[in-house]
Amino acid sequence: LDQARDAVDAVLERLRAVPGVHRAERAGEARRGTEVVADVLAAAVVDVDAVPAVLAALDAAPGPERDGVPTLVTSGDTPVTIGLGHYADTFGALWLWLTGAPEHVQAVAARANERGGTLGPLGLHLAERRVACPDEDDVYAALDLHPTPPERREAGVPLVPRGEAAPRLLRREDLRGALHNHTTSSDGISSLEEMCAAANAAGLEYLGISEHSQTAAYAGGLDAGALRAQIATIAALNATRAAAGGTTVLSGIESDILKEGDLDYPDDVLAGLDVVIASVHNRYGLGRDGMTARMLAAAANPWVDVIGHPTGRLILGRPASEFDVEAWLDACAASGCAVELNANPQRLDLCERHLAMAKERGLLVSISADAHSAQALAHLDYGVVIARRAGLGPADVLNAKPLAELRAWLAERRARAAPGGSRNTPSPTRS
Repeated sequence: LDQARDAVDAVLERLRAVPGVHRAERAGEARRGTEVVADVLAAAVVDVDAVPAVLAALDAAPGPERDGVPTLVTSGDTPVTIGLGHYADTFGALWLWLTGAPEHVQAVAARANERGGTLGPLGLHLAERRVACPDEDDVYAALDLHPTPPERREAGVPLVPRGEAAPRLLRREDLRGALHNHTTSSDGISSLEEMCAAANAAGLEYLGISEHSQTAAYAGGLDAGALRAQIATIAALNATRAAAGGTTVLSGIESDILKEGDLDYPDDVLAGLDVVIASVHNRYGLGRDGMTARMLAAAANPWVDVIGHPTGRLILGRPASEFDVEAWLDACAASGCAVELNANPQRLDLCERHLAMAKERGLLVSISADAHSAQALAHLDYGVVIARRAGLGPADVLNAKPLAELRAWLAERRARAAPGGSRNTPSPTRS
């Protein structure tokens, strides 16, 4: 997804600079936010006599028509197909058509048919007259529909008539913080101060620092002494920044979930943290029963606040771990721990299907950048896209809570973590 968006955005920047180009936007899967993009598309309004200049500026060639729409295809490692319209007042229909998905477009076209009209990429016609639709919202409005957000334009997502309330989906500005991030203290490349400055610039109220734990020695994991030292450093940083305001730093850890489902620190160490994220980083091949038992144990651990990148998948790289996801989500619901949507575009874990299942169970989702650099905090944008595809709203997202509400939620979980109530171990040798 990130590579497709980068490719189409680079083309759009050049395209918009060509005289005679009146509008140019993302379309297709890159706009809808599918985790893998097979066909990189854009839609544009271009004067007929400007097409040769566009071809030259983009090093593009004419492509095959799509439903009667002429196209251009750029060269390069990631070709971008641009659907061309020549009339600004029909761009909304063209953009909707090229954005898809086909099932959604067919549903909107059927709505037009029910009203005695037609919808195609060249325009919307009602009562035998062309309806001016310079934007997609004009198409939906003419058909008495709420606009469907691009992320929700998939099979099985119903159209919403104007007389009904449209669901309120999560927006980027709803995120108040990010809980899972790394610094140079483990395997990050930005310092604590640099991460804090970037979070402040991004308008985040709080930033969780959750380094790798002692089992993950390969990633610079922190032993108990180093973790306690970082807790003290974060407390001192917050104290010096208190008068100036800005982002509050929360002390955390990304503790490894060991083979039997326990964590790799004793309870007294975990008790000193603001937030505990638990993740699997090794031994993915335990089989369905073994991995299910491991994940159920982690979900039941009273010290675990969030389970990180739960399936362990890497998109187009490593398959998801095999375990009973429904049973695990039920266990999370029973214990009250949150589940992570890891927004690293190579992970996007949990996927939208599992996120929808989490929402059905009333689970909170922590949208995490898993940032290993200050720049990677921008991964939160991809998390919002996937959350929207799953139908999540602000009430479904842990880090949409203001800091005071988040602290209250964490404090309630700490109160439940009775001494001796878990099976955690300080041993860095267990895995």
